[in-house]
Amino acid sequence: MALGDDPGAAVAARIEAGGFSPWLSDHGVRAADLPGLVTAALGANRAANGPVRLTPETVLPYLRARLA
Repeated sequence: MALGDDPGAAVAARIEAGGFSPWLSDHGVRAADLPGLVTAALGANRAANGPVRLTPETVLPYLRARLA
């Protein structure tokens, strides 16, 4: 894997290196916001261009883990 064994940690490290917090709650995101955000993001047809099929069920656990 290009991001190693823990892709979430690798992406978080890159976000921090850019001077930003990797915690969604630091940006005002609440747990109740996540389903709507995921629906909007996956419904934009941009997710269909990727090599991995993304669904709310596969994405939400990763986002919930980044709420802090």
